[in-house]
Amino acid sequence: MNLQYLSIVNNGISCVGENTFEGLFNLRHLLLGSNPIHTIASLAFYGLSSLIALNLTRLPIKNMSYESAPNCWSLKYIDLSFTGIQNLSKDYFKNKSLLKHLNLKNTKLRTNGMSSEVFLENMDYIGADDWRFCCLATLVRHCDATMDKMSSCNDLLSNNFLKISIWLPAISSFALNGLVLM
Repeated sequence: MNLQYLSIVNNGISCVGENTFEGLFNLRHLLLGSNPIHTIASLAFYGLSSLIALNLTRLPIKNMSYESAPNCWSLKYIDLSFTGIQNLSKDYFKNKSLLKHLNLKNTKLRTNGMSSEVFLENMDYIGADDWRFCCLATLVRHCDATMDKMSSCNDLLSNNFLKISIWLPAISSFALNGLVLM
């Protein structure tokens, strides 16, 4: 089938099961937003090896199987904004080296479940509620997240003034306690 663009937005779909889009090898854009989808099963997007854009915005999903899109190597855009998603494994991003745009804005997703290792390639855009998502990529051209003024991806205390304000009282108290013990 030569279908390249499929929009099933606001259609009352509640579940995307295994092999739902089987046979749509040429599909490049899939829009499923604004549906009451609560489950996206393993292998749900299996076979969509030409898929470039996956829009799952405004879905009430809480979990999405990391195996839902195992062979979607061509994915460049993933939009999970305004979803109820709480868990997303770094394994979901395996074999997605072409990914350039990731929108996780207005979700309940946190970096706690993800390791601190870099597992995304060079990204053009990462939108998130937590700036630490931008640290999961080698390079991000535009990080659309509120940054923590005190920290950076590589340094818990990135500002020299902050380092001095922490170390000076710590060393002083250690030295003064040492004097008391003598």
